[in-house]
Amino acid sequence: MLFRSTFVERIYRPQFSLIIMNQIDRVSPMITSESSTEDIGIDGHEKLVYAHGVRLPTQTEHLLNRMALIAEHHSGGDLHHIRRVSLFTHRIALELGLDEKTAMTISAAARLHDIGMIGVPSSILRKPGRLTPAEMAVIRKHPKTGLRLIGRKQDPLIRAARAIIGAHHERWDGSGYPDGLKQDSIPFEARIVAIADTFDSLCSPRPYRRATDPEMALTVITNAGTGGIFDADMLGAFFKGRKAILDICHHLPHR
Repeated sequence: MLFRSTFVERIYRPQFSLIIMNQIDRVSPMITSESSTEDIGIDGHEKLVYAHGVRLPTQTEHLLNRMALIAEHHSGGDLHHIRRVSLFTHRIALELGLDEKTAMTISAAARLHDIGMIGVPSSILRKPGRLTPAEMAVIRKHPKTGLRLIGRKQDPLIRAARAIIGAHHERWDGSGYPDGLKQDSIPFEARIVAIADTFDSLCSPRPYRRATDPEMALTVITNAGTGGIFDADMLGAFFKGRKAILDICHHLPHR
């Protein structure tokens, strides 16, 4: 596979390399066979984003999107998750007043937010009950794993992706992980994706809980923000774009 060596070279622990190689061999043919329809292409609702842009996704973006989908499949999650998070991110960025090109770069990078999950054993990711503290400690390593996967290429997309991958679980009040960053020390892009990802996670069913209705999830996110978990400016932009965000949920339903 084109990206097999890249994955393995960027992972330092042998057990991670084995997981990655197995997942690429098993999942990549399936993704390749579906790529002409809806897995990584600009299709359906996403055309609403790119129709107003200045460029189409590059080959690098397609490759990175495929990496993200492999990680999502490994997690046992809804393959629309990364697409919804990307589109939510785009809407929040626009509501913040960012220009279209910047919003598109951040939204493309947002697709990669959880690529580090490829290094977490599927037995943990697909566990039907709540995780133990030890299992949560393994989960909390995925941002660092993702940073090793993505590399340090000097490219606007990669720079945005590194900011998001490493810090999308940080929280405004310093209660997040992996580094306990707070307020403006959290990268701007990660503060946007933190809201987009949390909202989508609330709306998605889990083995141990039912999905939250999107309208209710909006309320939950707003309440969490007033408690200091999210950047108030990002939260305001999210709420301002709620109509478009709910429309995305309708076009790409949670399952």
